[in-house]
Amino acid sequence: MKILKTSLCAVALSLLTAPVAANAGVLGIDGEEHSSIGIYIYNIKADTLVFASEAQRNLCPASIMKSLTSATALSLLGKNHRYATKVSLRGTTDSNGVFTGIVNVEADGDPTLESRHFKKYNGFTDSIAAAMKRRGITAFHGQVTVSGTMAQDGPVQQWQIDDVAWSYGAGIYRFNWRDNTFQYNGNGTTTPRVPGLKIVKRTSSGGTDLVRGIWDDTLYAFLPSQNAGFTSTVPHPDRVFGAEMKDKLSAYGIKFTPVPEKELKVSGKQSVLLYTHYSAPLSDILRSLMFRSDNMFAEATLLALAPGQKRSAAIAKEKKFWSGKGLATSYVTILDGSGLSRANRVSPAFMGGMLRKMAAGADSRTYTSLFPRTGRQGTVKSFLKGTRLEGRLGLKTGSMNGVQCYAGYAFGTDGTPTHVVVVMANSFYCSRDALRTAIANMLLKKVQF
Repeated sequence: MKILKTSLCAVALSLLTAPVAANAGVLGIDGEEHSSIGIYIYNIKADTLVFASEAQRNLCPASIMKSLTSATALSLLGKNHRYATKVSLRGTTDSNGVFTGIVNVEADGDPTLESRHFKKYNGFTDSIAAAMKRRGITAFHGQVTVSGTMAQDGPVQQWQIDDVAWSYGAGIYRFNWRDNTFQYNGNGTTTPRVPGLKIVKRTSSGGTDLVRGIWDDTLYAFLPSQNAGFTSTVPHPDRVFGAEMKDKLSAYGIKFTPVPEKELKVSGKQSVLLYTHYSAPLSDILRSLMFRSDNMFAEATLLALAPGQKRSAAIAKEKKFWSGKGLATSYVTILDGSGLSRANRVSPAFMGGMLRKMAAGADSRTYTSLFPRTGRQGTVKSFLKGTRLEGRLGLKTGSMNGVQCYAGYAFGTDGTPTHVVVVMANSFYCSRDALRTAIANMLLKKVQF
């Protein structure tokens, strides 16, 4: 068997056989006495605590926070909840088919509009243009506007500014489009086209780095070469949609002539519903965000708990819900839905308690299916592969600098959850590979069927 070696750890570890010294701590990693490690493993079938170590210690959860967000949304909104984006006309159409007025998109924070992860539901601009065509509209004089009630647009304020320009740091807006990201093609063009964006390129020997402020239209790109490509985030998704909508109208033979809204004189005109776009059901959105660890989807899910209100209202509603379920939330710190904020704090015992409640609830089958299986799927595709626990654990991972966490379930051969598993490591000093190996070894010992 191949032994994993690391210069950062004093003890060589292998996935299956590395021994843990009696005085080396729970995991046996180098520097463990200076690290913060919490573990909670509970046997659901036997209703007994299998193992706990520092389970009450509040730690940074990173992306296992998404399992809490998903559980709350599934419980409060239901698996069949869908986002609804309404498009209406306000104005007049003359005998020649010339519509003068406003095409308004009433957005509700749907993160999946034209998303590459939900292609089955794409075609938003086509649907609008086709609906206008069916109404006999041949020309459009006016404006395409976006309205909505989201109180806080953009990236979460508690995120680090270094995250904003990277695809994982895409903000959530009242109107979201194409995952709020774009691809720079290296030749001065982007896909999709991003109106108003200015890219300042610098050659760097240190690899690619991207810097952009919140709502800032200037992106600074430090690249290994001037023609290097990269993926970054969009500061104003509605502008990207507007440009595509104009092109789509032209493709459908509808001549669009922009007219400033103040010159349209359509106030008081009753709006006519043109088209309503429904997203995929919430259960599908949650599965996508959990398997891929999508931060933007997670933030949309959190905000959906309190439509039109600030993030703090959604978080308060989340904490109240779990407090009502008997979990202590007084010392739980939640600042976002994705776990990207470094200041979030939860304990393994709290996460374990939440997972136990969900396993026993009416949504158990739907919720437990959201967790990728070890050795086979998602972010744990290589974790525990080739061991007796391959495919037997469903885990959400969470990782950032100095943080490695796992949360989820062990499953019986019939697919029902048998154990709750939570492992949270903060401020570790060995390599991440060595830590993962140590956690795998611990789980192989503690999780018995």
